[in-house]
Amino acid sequence: MQAIEDSKVIFINAQKLINYCLSTANFQKDVINNLLIIFAFKNQNLVQKLRAIAKRSICEKLLFYFSLEAKIQNFSTVKLSFNRQELANYLFVDRSVPSRELSKMKKDGLIIYKKNTIKLLKL
Repeated sequence: MQAIEDSKVIFINAQKLINYCLSTANFQKDVINNLLIIFAFKNQNLVQKLRAIAKRSICEKLLFYFSLEAKIQNFSTVKLSFNRQELANYLFVDRSVPSRELSKMKKDGLIIYKKNTIKLLKL
């Protein structure tokens, strides 16, 4: 990815932030720690989504998304947590587009699918 304009990247040492104030109660440190974990997780998901929607074709977008899910699930057969409408919303496309593209990808021998289960044949 490339920034459109000059940018700065800030790396936050979460451990230093948590231990910043020694007088802070343990539950407050836990809250800060949990918030940082949630923030990092959401940031990672947004970056992955941006990488997916930046792909040129719908096929590339879908394959990128399926590949991410395959890595997360550690298996070449992926169980999607999205229905077709949610998948379309995730990729910022019309509802009919993922269904049509999945059929095309199946015909091209890239995937096999049944409902929300996708088996990746080629990457």
